[in-house]
Amino acid sequence: MALKENDLAPRAKQALADMTATWWEGTAEGGNAIPTRNGYPSEWPAGGAMPWEMSMMMTCLYTDWLIQGRPAMSDDVSRFSQQWRWLTERLGSRLVEMCGIDWPNPAVDDTGWNSVNYMMTYHITRDPTALEAAKAVVAGGFEAFKSAPPGAADETKDRSAKNGLWYSQHPPSLGFDRLGNNKDDNRHKSLYTAALVMTALDLLLLEKAAGGDWQKTHAALWEDALGAYNWMETNLLRASAATADTAATNSVPTLPATFAGGLQDGGDYTILETVADNLYWCDYNVGRTGADFHWGFIPAEKDGPRGGSSGSTGVKEHGSFSFLGGNMAMAICHARLYRLTGEDKYRARAVRTARALTDSPDYNRDGVLANDRDAWVDGFFAGIYVEEVLTLPGVRDEDVELIINTGRSAYDTCRLTVREGMDFAYVENPEDAPQNIGKYLGKVFYRAEWSGGDAWTKDAKSPTQPTQVMTCGSTANMIIAGAYAEELREKRDLL
Repeated sequence: MALKENDLAPRAKQALADMTATWWEGTAEGGNAIPTRNGYPSEWPAGGAMPWEMSMMMTCLYTDWLIQGRPAMSDDVSRFSQQWRWLTERLGSRLVEMCGIDWPNPAVDDTGWNSVNYMMTYHITRDPTALEAAKAVVAGGFEAFKSAPPGAADETKDRSAKNGLWYSQHPPSLGFDRLGNNKDDNRHKSLYTAALVMTALDLLLLEKAAGGDWQKTHAALWEDALGAYNWMETNLLRASAATADTAATNSVPTLPATFAGGLQDGGDYTILETVADNLYWCDYNVGRTGADFHWGFIPAEKDGPRGGSSGSTGVKEHGSFSFLGGNMAMAICHARLYRLTGEDKYRARAVRTARALTDSPDYNRDGVLANDRDAWVDGFFAGIYVEEVLTLPGVRDEDVELIINTGRSAYDTCRLTVREGMDFAYVENPEDAPQNIGKYLGKVFYRAEWSGGDAWTKDAKSPTQPTQVMTCGSTANMIIAGAYAEELREKRDLL
């Protein structure tokens, strides 16, 4: 079979070079990722250091390392080693502390992204302190965010991951402080939990690879990981009897489903079967009556999936009811559970998720994935997704092709070199005045609109600018992951 033209490798190489030129200072052996606050260069701690922001640059290096075949020595390895040294010197034990309380782990997404970064650091450097950090922050995260059974009178009792993890909320009697924007009336659970579960499963796979009795020696971690995973699979999956593979979904409830009294006004709503696409809702509200602090409005649903009453999947750029990064993370969780347990239902679930992204007319826009809910992180897991999900039996050529095309479109559409006279809306830091555009001149950034348009960049309410490291890193990693998928396609063509 003739090989298709491979053209993403030079794009990926350029994207990596752009990221290190813009977001790394010093040499590979002696420098560090530029520290940021809200994605913009900033002195640390300056009101709170968030290591996960810098990990959006580091994930590009990690995907490149996977493409290179996991070499023991390379610039990617050197940069990870140096970055870990830099982080531990400045934050020390704080890296794994304050889960659910304050920086660097105030919410389940911050904690989960940090845990994935610590594991990437361990895999690429084999530094045991990074592994211990991953273990500690995962344990702290599960303990901080696990919840009581639904309707419990005392939320301090019988807390378990099997009841789902709060995004950032805790009963006051637990003694956890909260950030100013996390009010008691803004309670919800979230698909962002998947990152924490990913790391927990990664830790269990390491124990299995070492020949240990992982179910016995890590019983608590296994209980937490499987409990949180099952909660997401049961409550967030949009499955129906008509679209779901019942062998794969096992006992997962199917649509339609009615939530009595679930609306803000006390009315009922039904999630229609037409919404079923075998992907996942992002947020699940639990007595939520406050405005979403990201989007500034009160969700229609007080209880149940945010967007469940809309009659649609709600997949759109800038404010989606689903979450591309979370769907990829769940696919990775399925794949890791398959490797961990050998149970084929988990492989089937991973394949189901990959196929669902391809088959979704909302996500798949003429062969390019929509960067839907969170343009800061939608591409974070893309390299791991290619390696662990797209290599599974049952994945189709078109599922691989979707990642390739998305990477190509992201490079061709989103690469941005700042020049004189450019619309300042594309480079604005809210703390800058337009006359300061000079400091950006000649630098290369990456926009968020992989499939075209300017839904993210020019929305005044959305601080999602190319000049933020997260926006850049998410898009650049999707480009590099596209090159990885291109290599995978070549191997599939040779079979």
